[in-house]
Amino acid sequence: MNAVVTYIFGKDAEILREPLFVDPDVDYICVTDQPSLTSEHWRIVVDDLPQAKCTRDKMPLVKYNPFKYTNADRIIVLDGTLQITGSLNALFEQLEAVPLLVKKHPERNTLNEELDAWVIKRRMDPKIVAKFKVMADVDGIALDREFLIESCILGFRNVPAVHKLCYSTLAYMQFLGNDGKLCMTNQCPLTYLVQKMNIEHSWIDQSLVATRYRHNSWVKADRKSMITFVTVNFNTTDLIDCLCCSLRKNHPDCKIVVFDNSNIEGLPERVRRKFDIEYYDNTHGEILNFDEIISNTRMPINQRVMAQNSLGSCKHCITIDWLLTNLPYDDIVLLDSDILLKRPIDFIDQTKISIGLLNDSERSKNTKRRCRILPFVQYFNLRLIKKLGIRFFDPTRMVGLGSESDTIYDTGASFYEDGISLNPEYVDTTCNIFEYAKHMNSGSWAGDNVNNWLYENRNLWNMKPTSVIGTKKGVISLTTWPARIGMVGRTIFTLVKNCPGFHVVLCLSSEEFPNRERDLPNDLLLMLRAGVFELLWTDENLRPHNKYYFTMIKYRNMPIITVDDDQLITDNIAEKLYQSYIKHPKAIHAGRCHEIQYDADGKALPYDKWIYCQTRKHEASKDLFATGVGGVLYPPNILRLDSTCIPVIKDIITADDIYLKVRENELNVNIIWVPGIHFIDQRAPNGLALNNNLGEHLNDKYIEKYL
Repeated sequence: MNAVVTYIFGKDAEILREPLFVDPDVDYICVTDQPSLTSEHWRIVVDDLPQAKCTRDKMPLVKYNPFKYTNADRIIVLDGTLQITGSLNALFEQLEAVPLLVKKHPERNTLNEELDAWVIKRRMDPKIVAKFKVMADVDGIALDREFLIESCILGFRNVPAVHKLCYSTLAYMQFLGNDGKLCMTNQCPLTYLVQKMNIEHSWIDQSLVATRYRHNSWVKADRKSMITFVTVNFNTTDLIDCLCCSLRKNHPDCKIVVFDNSNIEGLPERVRRKFDIEYYDNTHGEILNFDEIISNTRMPINQRVMAQNSLGSCKHCITIDWLLTNLPYDDIVLLDSDILLKRPIDFIDQTKISIGLLNDSERSKNTKRRCRILPFVQYFNLRLIKKLGIRFFDPTRMVGLGSESDTIYDTGASFYEDGISLNPEYVDTTCNIFEYAKHMNSGSWAGDNVNNWLYENRNLWNMKPTSVIGTKKGVISLTTWPARIGMVGRTIFTLVKNCPGFHVVLCLSSEEFPNRERDLPNDLLLMLRAGVFELLWTDENLRPHNKYYFTMIKYRNMPIITVDDDQLITDNIAEKLYQSYIKHPKAIHAGRCHEIQYDADGKALPYDKWIYCQTRKHEASKDLFATGVGGVLYPPNILRLDSTCIPVIKDIITADDIYLKVRENELNVNIIWVPGIHFIDQRAPNGLALNNNLGEHLNDKYIEKYL
């Protein structure tokens, strides 16, 4: 069992942010002193912690004693300022190797940087804050606030040695508070904890620790993990969403900045919150008024320029010039919106002004372009750019764009003149950025192709861990069709919420959804991008048999649980079926069964003569008929499906339960009824059961032929 613990204290505290990705087998716990706090995913634990002197002192009492609230084997403690946007399985897996992890704050390395942020973001009095920036001697060790760890994530393994360290840290915190040498803050006990670990054990995982105490010196965090990525949005929400997914996938701690020039719809709040985006809203020209800027230049704008999309390029470059001049960072990586990362960026070099790619195409060489930069992925050293007064775009220098000119404006002309031409030794144009990123060749403006391109490259942005199956007990499989595609999202949500520990697969036929993802509703697309479930496409349409056939083929070594698309799951039916399977691994386990009735000759009676939803047989039996409505668990490869099964499946195309019973009889497999399965039945009149059982009596035709 794994757990995530966070804390929200005080009336003016941070808001409790719902996780955007929910690991089904993780317990989400929020400790608070606010009884009115509620949450959809967090389990609220109210603890007033009366021993704390103030609200701020309550936080470390939770941070360094998470075992008070859970007995989970592995615990991740998150600052209340964080929002979960992806799976935490990687951190939990690290806790298999090391008992304690420390992960730095995504923006600040040290306590001094945190105090500076208080002045800027919380508007605290600089004189008061300055009092905290002092040297102090604690327990014979000089602790410099310049080097105290500023963390945001701690990971604990539930073992006695870690308990001992935590209790020692809590006692140290009490000493700090009573003695008055230092105020009781998160950073001081964390420093003590890290020192203790390094003195007694080498327990800190080097890949995750941000700062580490070693021989009275501090090692700074890996710079590559703290990259600031910047992109510009122009009516490309889907691209920005997937770009941010690929960034978080490769750089979980990165800073993401979006400047929005959209003239139709700006970047939605849900996307901004999902990725904790630093957002600059220019949708109404509040920051940059392009018409005013362009009208005040000597650059002639005519129909030829507009037809060649040069005006849009001009606006884009004005935006980049503003970002390079005004962003409060030392360096950034600028990305086109139609980019997906293939691998982490590792070419950062703070001795360079810029690292990127030049356009050496024949078209570029044969025109009078003043710049040949391709800023699909471009590193910019803002500190050096500002120091040297380099402009990315200076419209007052742009000439020769009249109706007779063959000079076409291209990206970053001024930057080429000021930066590359004058400082070639400080600019690296040899880096092949296409080793790091995938670019949409047709351009983000080709709207009809965006969804297809995103789908083809979904492995680059899908946040679902590739090793997820290895951590799951089984696979839950279902299908649907266009008439019910609008309701299957609710079914999947209830499965993920109530059946932790199981991988959910939705199998769809491209015959029924010819445009694939573009034919799906938004709720499904959002869950898909968050990695909540797997979407399995098949070109062959076996209709209701899509529910099990293709998933069983793909996951032959996993237990498969089939459910219907029109059921809302109200409890953990998967776990109940799984526990029955553990006891009887060679039988099929069903949450709802009919008992087949036979005539004197041993032939099955018509369907409506069977005992409906039987409750008397508890032992394994071939007389039981499993119905998909209540969920059915099939042990790994128990039906031995292959292409030779297809002809009979197509002959019983509308009755998947009947075919499965036929196959079970062929292989001499028993059924076990599992009581206590609960769900909300939403079956509609367009369901197959109506025709199979009442209208055309198709079940009876199939029963007479095969059973």
